Amino acid sequence: MDLIDRDGRARERRLAVLFHEGEAQGAGISVERVLPGLRERGWAPHAWFPYRGPLLERIEPLVVSSRFRQGSFAFSARGWLRDPGPVKRVGGLPGYFLGLRSMLAELKPDVVHANTLLTLPEATVAHGMGLPVVVHMHELPPSNRKTDLTLRWAAAVADVVVTVSDAVDALFAPYAAATRAVRIYNGLPADAFQDPVPDRAPERLLVGTVGGVTTRKGTDVFLDAAREVIADCPDIDFLHVGPPAWGSADFVEAIQRRLATLSPDRVTMAGVQPSAGPLRTMNVFVMASRQEPFGLAVTEAMAAGIPVIATAVGGLPEQIEHMKSGILVPPDDPHAIAQWVRRLHAEPELRHRLGAAGRQRVKELFSLERQCDDLDAAYRHAMNPRSVSASE
Repeated sequence: MDLIDRDGRARERRLAVLFHEGEAQGAGISVERVLPGLRERGWAPHAWFPYRGPLLERIEPLVVSSRFRQGSFAFSARGWLRDPGPVKRVGGLPGYFLGLRSMLAELKPDVVHANTLLTLPEATVAHGMGLPVVVHMHELPPSNRKTDLTLRWAAAVADVVVTVSDAVDALFAPYAAATRAVRIYNGLPADAFQDPVPDRAPERLLVGTVGGVTTRKGTDVFLDAAREVIADCPDIDFLHVGPPAWGSADFVEAIQRRLATLSPDRVTMAGVQPSAGPLRTMNVFVMASRQEPFGLAVTEAMAAGIPVIATAVGGLPEQIEHMKSGILVPPDDPHAIAQWVRRLHAEPELRHRLGAAGRQRVKELFSLERQCDDLDAAYRHAMNPRSVSASE
């Protein structure tokens, strides 16, 4: 669908991307990566942020324009109670949404891309203005009343819902009704497929993970597996890369207790940093998540040729075929992780085979070109719901 300007010339299609945060986390990074490809396909992207942060600074060179205004909407009682408190949060909402509405009215986007379920309030503003809306569902929330209401809300305001895995797609399917849902895997850029990490026989094996220190990511499970392994394997070390603990005070205290019992020479918590460098140092990658819609760090490790041990939850079994392109273990089972770490340590041939097969699987299924093509088709469908997507 070519759009024509007043002079009869084809013009770029305007895309407004509504980000839910300013931090450089998985959902934002996955969209950051497609922006150059979308521009090649005739989209002129513009960005909206609820506050200035590291992700905005990364996005700004890739978009035509960007705006931010301090947002204060929360989806939980605990969120409303956080600084600046419920009164100031409520007081700031009218100005925030008026600012967003003003931006959309000035831009007149052809499509609005709401980047997670957390941007449903912003998507509702766009829907109320009669703009085509694509909601990108990166989440796999638990089945409860809150999720039920949220998914009904998404179906009501979205022309298209993009899900990141079949697991997420299955969760949304009962709510879809007339709303089109399409599963689009997150893709990796070409530089993720640089020369694989060499399958050397290291003097010390490094087992790593990338992700926030959270209950959902199973940081406690990763540390419990590390404790079991280092107790009887003096030549295996562990590395965690990701933001420090957040969430409940009980979980933060539990992580601190575990760390106090582990040698800092054997277990390193490296904090926030780009994952590419640390990945190149790892011999085995672990994803111990209790819930995972799509493991972006898993595909990055696989692309680097690193054998992956991951929990069989959410979208991870779509990324990994057990004993073919990686290892799947039950959630909440640090002993199973520890057993596989020992086996991969003892069998370098198995490490090599799984690493090579995982790298090939990512090349075949999780390309950035495919993600860009499928998003382009989803946007076009949102503009014209009677059109047929190229992905059908």
